[in-house]
Amino acid sequence: MEQARVKDKPSLRLERFYPVAPEKVWRAWTDPQALKGWFGPGGPEQVAVTELDVRVGGRYRIVFGGRDGTEHEVQGVYREIVPKRRLVFTWTWPRTTPDRESVVTIEFNAVPRGTAVVFTHAQHFDETVRDNHRRGWSEAFVKLERMLLAERPKLTLKRSYPVAPEKVYRAWTDPAALRQWWSQGDSPGWVAELDVRVGGSLRIVLRDPEGIDHEIRGVYKEVEPGRKLVFTWNLHDAPPEAASTVSVLLNATSGGTELEFTLDPVFDPRAADGWRGAFQRLGEFFQTETSHGLR
Repeated sequence: MEQARVKDKPSLRLERFYPVAPEKVWRAWTDPQALKGWFGPGGPEQVAVTELDVRVGGRYRIVFGGRDGTEHEVQGVYREIVPKRRLVFTWTWPRTTPDRESVVTIEFNAVPRGTAVVFTHAQHFDETVRDNHRRGWSEAFVKLERMLLAERPKLTLKRSYPVAPEKVYRAWTDPAALRQWWSQGDSPGWVAELDVRVGGSLRIVLRDPEGIDHEIRGVYKEVEPGRKLVFTWNLHDAPPEAASTVSVLLNATSGGTELEFTLDPVFDPRAADGWRGAFQRLGEFFQTETSHGLR
């Protein structure tokens, strides 16, 4: 009978995608300083206390300011902990309704270019309490997303090449030229479909050393021939909000062209080494063209 009553209590479920690795989202929930950066509903509320003993049986206590200037305190006990994958804890308001206990379950799922979070808050006292918590959590998750996005790094690289800007631009916009310097360009599964115009799409398929294909898609946002390219960059099976933005600026110099490259944000820390290697191959490509009188 008791189990039936618990099952009938209202619950809420929220799903969110964050374009950061699971460990980043996990830290936001389990590191006291990180939690202070987003916890609580929207507005200027300050989080005064974050005491987190993140272990099964450990307790947590959070004190934050309310909309009317009063403090709110929530506390509970951790029931399940699977690092970077699952977190379950009880939820109680000791200053107002200490006899009511609900349960929060958070699942952290690694997906392409980010983390899919399934958040469940079950066993609410009634539907009004559930709806109030839904509003509060929804506002808090907006703040969480803002914090996580602000933490993502940006990559900027500059290179100089002894060729005219038009040659560098062609290396980015001509599929045959792109293949000469791009990663895995010599693999049989390599594909480059480039509709180089504002609103046009790009599709590149790379085959890694293990023989696995990786498909990249994007949309051109800015196109200035010989001067500038801006396009989105995302895995084909990742949600749109996981996209990065690539900017390529070409400036004519007395010795050729200065290329300024920006990837914002960087999801995979290995991307920096990948792009550095690509730009080295781009320089070798220009050397080959120059030796054949194609400068």
